[in-house]
Amino acid sequence: MDLGESPDRITPNPPLKLPTLRERREDIPLLVRHWVVTRSKEEPSLERFLFLGPTKETEVRVNPHLIDYLVRNPPPRNVRQLNNFLAEAADASPGGELVLPSSLPSPKTTPPPEPEKIEGVRRARRGPNDPDPTREETLAALRAVAHNFTQAADVLGVHRNTVKRLVEKYGISRDETLP
Repeated sequence: MDLGESPDRITPNPPLKLPTLRERREDIPLLVRHWVVTRSKEEPSLERFLFLGPTKETEVRVNPHLIDYLVRNPPPRNVRQLNNFLAEAADASPGGELVLPSSLPSPKTTPPPEPEKIEGVRRARRGPNDPDPTREETLAALRAVAHNFTQAADVLGVHRNTVKRLVEKYGISRDETLP
């Protein structure tokens, strides 16, 4: 078949949706282990975090506070940022256990509240064919997260740029969203 003759018969593949680290926090301990094991092959100094477990499988010594911090706080947005965070943690870990870096900035904000707990917000995840959140939903989400566009986007189930567009579209001022 000549592709130039009948382009209407070709159906494109649906877009691939990869979840963010925020959507799969349970994978963070596995990603930390994978990072240490993989990087120790390139950087022998990281071998100090490895040991043979009871099943003769390579295990990683990681302080539980580091994992807890990554799982409970807003995690890095992508694996590259997680890698950079772990490299900083490795540099800051003097002994044989991967610990939280002391230069770690405290989280700027608390994680966004669940959409079900915000009065005026009906649903969390929206598909590409769903209508935009209403002015009231957008305002309720922005109030709940102190005008943080990124967290409001998480609450509304839309992209951060969509929140910016909705704020402009609905004429929402910062004063309307702050307590």
